[in-house]
Amino acid sequence: MTHIIFSAIRSALKDDPASARSSLTNMGLPLTAIDRIAVMDDEAIHELVAKNVIRISVDLCTLMQQRTMPDLIDEYIRRRASNELMITLLGVTQREIALQRAALGVPAAPGRSLTVDDYSRERIATLWKTLSATRRADRLLLIADKFPMWTLTAVYGAIK
Repeated sequence: MTHIIFSAIRSALKDDPASARSSLTNMGLPLTAIDRIAVMDDEAIHELVAKNVIRISVDLCTLMQQRTMPDLIDEYIRRRASNELMITLLGVTQREIALQRAALGVPAAPGRSLTVDDYSRERIATLWKTLSATRRADRLLLIADKFPMWTLTAVYGAIK
């Protein structure tokens, strides 16, 4: 299985190098490793896989938490996210937000969001970087789960 994945990565690096490099670095792969994979032939990859040098794992917990866009919108509204946050992260319009708020019976959060304290801000920033392979909208929810005392908007404000 690992051999097939590396062959697909190599093909992507040949077909669309800029996009493939960007995606691989976003997943945490160093540029030196990407360069090495790009020039390896099938035999070299097979040898490394056989020596158990290359291992690929999937964090199933994070994978299972990936939500569809309608689910994300509902979750953000239920957690009292600001319209600005939903427009920025989810790419929805003011009208879509208003319609979904009305359908869920959740009014917009009044006033400004609280500001996160310095200790929480540092922990939030660390988690944001650690979860960099996760989609931004899902990443914010994962971090907010660890900081239930703060609103989504406050957590996002700590990241900006």
